[in-house]
Amino acid sequence: MSSLEDTSRWLYRHMDCTGSSMKMVEIRRGVYRELSQSTGRHKGVKVVISGSKGDGISKLMEGDIDMAIFCPSYTCINDSNRVQSIPRSTSVFQIANTCPGYCTLELTRRGTHRSPDIEQCLVSFNGKRLLSSFVLRERHASGFPYNSRAGPALTTHESGYSTDYVLTFTCECEEILKRWASRPRKYDWPPLSLRQRIPQMNGNLVATGMKGSETELLEWRYCFNEIEKLIVKSLNDTQTKLYRILKTINNDIVKKRGYSLSSFMIKNTVLWLAETNHQQLFRPETLFTWIMKALRLLKHAVKMNYVSYYMIPERNLLIEKINASDRWPLFQTFSDVLKSGPDMLSSCETINKYTSLQPQEMTLLKEKLELYELCRLYLFQRHGHLTMADKDPETDTLYNDMEQTIRMELRSGWPPQIQQKIRACRRHADLQKMFLC
Repeated sequence: MSSLEDTSRWLYRHMDCTGSSMKMVEIRRGVYRELSQSTGRHKGVKVVISGSKGDGISKLMEGDIDMAIFCPSYTCINDSNRVQSIPRSTSVFQIANTCPGYCTLELTRRGTHRSPDIEQCLVSFNGKRLLSSFVLRERHASGFPYNSRAGPALTTHESGYSTDYVLTFTCECEEILKRWASRPRKYDWPPLSLRQRIPQMNGNLVATGMKGSETELLEWRYCFNEIEKLIVKSLNDTQTKLYRILKTINNDIVKKRGYSLSSFMIKNTVLWLAETNHQQLFRPETLFTWIMKALRLLKHAVKMNYVSYYMIPERNLLIEKINASDRWPLFQTFSDVLKSGPDMLSSCETINKYTSLQPQEMTLLKEKLELYELCRLYLFQRHGHLTMADKDPETDTLYNDMEQTIRMELRSGWPPQIQQKIRACRRHADLQKMFLC
């Protein structure tokens, strides 16, 4: 067996034991799916949790929760003949595509159920009534208690969790999805059943335009939150771990040098690799080989200044996020990481936490980590339900009893080497960071 296969098997096992098993990925997906539904019922709107949280990749305390809030009683269409089949209560916007992945929205019909806030975002442009993404973002921000903002997202920090809220509109985009489904594929991925189902689904539009576009302040960006979750769900175990480990390398190595790619670009890279290679090649013993291939692909993308969006290949994700002055340092960073080979893993703090443990200790660690995260996810759900019911979680007996039990359990029963690190933690937040990030 080659040394790369040894490294791959070790890393695969290590990830299984530290929260990246498919069992935990599926549990997280279920938790965030249920939270989306319960939040939607409470707010009376459709809610979708997407990104690496919705994909089940990220742990509870790791990164933000991306929450898309769908504006009710509004829809966006390409075919004007569809207007008559849409309920009169719904306002209709006609889509006009601009640059790849972006469009403008012209008001075609006002519905009987209208939002004053959205109505005030309509502007006149070349004799048309268009919905301004810029005006909507500003109005949303002015009436929302956020802590920070980036693009269309407003971020809040509460009880140790960060949530990115984005307003979005449902849109019909059958032609885009048909092109995606019918493009030539050498291998049967995603599965045919999924490629047949997806063109019947809707996408959504978020309030941000293409930087530098003449109509940037009026433009909306195509997103496919629900569709992409289905596609990611069809990745196999090794591909899912590849998604996770690339995020780790990005956060622990690339970002510490002052440069990084977005998680969205990383996910797109994994999806392209999955589509253009045979599924049987993605096995535990080839995991590190795929890490190297993915990093080479990202390095080449930085050199060519182009990361192709998986759903709309003509859209360049890189120029939207990376400044021209950052490209060469980022290219050099990927070169350095690739040169280091398997040694790159020793630079990942997330992995190094547990590298000194023996196999039997890793088995114990797996049991403890999974139990701890399951309990924290349960409390997270209960906290959300209590908050939505206008109840204070701090006064809920069950919540507090379980919180205290978890705190006690967290300080006992770990492998000896982990126990030493636990004794050095003075605050519960330090313990959470150790085990949930």
